Amino acid sequence: MSERILYYDCSAGISGDMHLGAMVDLGVPAGYLEQELNKLGLTGWKLQFTRDARQGIGGTRADVILAEGSHLAAPQALPHSHPHPHQPGHDAQPHVHRAHRDIVALIEKSSITSEAKRRALAILA
Repeated sequence: MSERILYYDCSAGISGDMHLGAMVDLGVPAGYLEQELNKLGLTGWKLQFTRDARQGIGGTRADVILAEGSHLAAPQALPHSHPHPHQPGHDAQPHVHRAHRDIVALIEKSSITSEAKRRALAILA
């Protein structure tokens, strides 16, 4: 079996949903991604993948579907309602925004491998 290597050249960054969709397009099973993300210890969510095309470019769209009443709150994350600006199509339901320190703590407390934690924190930095 040959090893595949993926290089990102995202001068403006990449969103989590875009990354998840790219992983599925590359052949990573959706169930595996969900299994690994469950190691973050967040509840009340599931992933949904669909084919999508915009401006003639196709790919896999990843959506995080929240269970009714779920807000995935972390102790320092503040759930809130709108208004404030988001990208077009962003769900305006009450949701959580996390600060950098909250995401770092979430990764550090997770049950992912030490190497995955190291890489995730390096990418986040």
